[in-house]
Amino acid sequence: MPKSQEDVCATDWVEKMPRRKQKNTKRNATSVDVLLGKKIRARRMEMGVTQSDLAGALGVSFQQIQKYERGVNRVGAGRLHQIAEKLETDVAYFMSDIDGENSPTISRFANFMATKDGADICDAMIKLDAPHRRAVIDLARTLSKAYGIEA
Repeated sequence: MPKSQEDVCATDWVEKMPRRKQKNTKRNATSVDVLLGKKIRARRMEMGVTQSDLAGALGVSFQQIQKYERGVNRVGAGRLHQIAEKLETDVAYFMSDIDGENSPTISRFANFMATKDGADICDAMIKLDAPHRRAVIDLARTLSKAYGIEA
């Protein structure tokens, strides 16, 4: 069936309009998001808070906390403020060392402290007196040399 004159006129202008480019509205996570996530994880572990506990306090799933900590999902300003409150610190704690101009680097120390082992060893060392802490440090250095790992 042929199109009526009204149908042709009504759709004709749509086909002739120049197409606009669509903006990329997806906000991808950056190295700053990864660094922020590691700081959130380190502070959470320092406070002895599980991902599930933090998620419950914020009203999100523990998977969302995992995504924040891995830097997969970006943390908005309001959410960062909530996280800081729940972890008994301020927003500045998470934003230190982030200048926005250079790609932030994460030190080996910060990487280690953001793990369960890092938090566990720190906890254990705090409970020891100075001579015993020194003995543990000496033992760790001896082991690293024995296995050919530079300390």
